Amino acid sequence: MNPTLRQSGEPPLNAEIIWSLFKETDRQIKDAFLETDRRFKETDRKIKETSEQMKESDRKFQEMRENQEKEAQRLSRELEKSSKKLDKKLGELTNRMGEVIENMMTPGLHKKFAKLGYNFTRFSREHQLEASDGRFIAEIDVFVENGDYALAVEVKTKVTTEDVKEHIARMNVLRKYADEHNDKRKYLGAIASPIITKNAEKFIHKAGFFAIEVSDEAVNITVPQNNDVRKW
Repeated sequence: MNPTLRQSGEPPLNAEIIWSLFKETDRQIKDAFLETDRRFKETDRKIKETSEQMKESDRKFQEMRENQEKEAQRLSRELEKSSKKLDKKLGELTNRMGEVIENMMTPGLHKKFAKLGYNFTRFSREHQLEASDGRFIAEIDVFVENGDYALAVEVKTKVTTEDVKEHIARMNVLRKYADEHNDKRKYLGAIASPIITKNAEKFIHKAGFFAIEVSDEAVNITVPQNNDVRKW
């Protein structure tokens, strides 16, 4: 320090005072470094602590997600089992309903069609068609026939438009099968059900099928308008 800048009354600078000033400055610098180092270490500790907490949170999240996935898979398996059991029960019920309807329809079917001019002489249920190699082709719920005509009846507990479309496709298969076996008879189609709504009946008739409504007391057969029965 320039002696001319010192205030009056201050002792003159000497080596001892200067050394003392250096030591104080060095101490302050060391204290500042120590404090900075302490703060860095504290910050590093907090970062590591936060990182550990994040790792723990991530571990818990992964564990929770794995448990959720396992539970979802378990529920999915249980649901699949329940669905298969339900499908089996519904299939058995549908088959039983189909058998009941077929049994109800059988006694009066020949007579009803005889009045419409079709004298069927043979009757079979669950009539199956197979190719020469044993491959399954089609199954007809009720099949009635004579030398001139064959009638394929599809039995349903409730008729839908898809049922009618499927029966049209079935009739095309029957016609192809008949041609391959030199069967020149005309093939007719019918859909039977205990309840046939007016809309369902219209769709059945539009396809050229007979509509057969079956009840405990009677079998009622209706034909397409103008007797426009489709022949395959």
